[in-house]
Order: sequence, then C-alpha cells, then structure tokens
Amino acid sequence: QIAPTILDFFEKNRTNAVLNILWHNPEFAPFRFEKYLEIYKKLLIYLRETQMPTVTASEIIAEFG
Repeated sequence: QIAPTILDFFEKNRTNAVLNILWHNPEFAPFRFEKYLEIYKKLLIYLRETQMPTVTASEIIAEFG
C-alpha cells in the first residue's frame, strides 16, 4: 500500500519542493522485501510519465559542489 501513498505525496508536492528518493540496493533482494522493486519501478514510471524534473547526485555536485 506504500506506492499510492508515495505517489500521492509526489503529486501534492510537485512545485516549490525538492524530493529525494534514496533506495538502498539490498532492499531489492526478494528474500528481504519482495515488493520493493515493484514499488521502485512504479515511482520511476510516475516520474517519467509526469515529466517531473529530476537530477542525479552527480549533477548536484557539479552544480553546487
């Protein structure tokens, strides 16, 4: 049930906000939390489909580091 909650939060905070997704690789392991990879993919699809501006950590460092 967490994916709809996160997506709703993204939708409500599309402007004047900086949102950060930090997802640790071990969370994708099926023996830990089976659905986390599916949720992560939904978040990425949402970002692409809504064309929400995104930057990588490297881009932030290059700009402000």
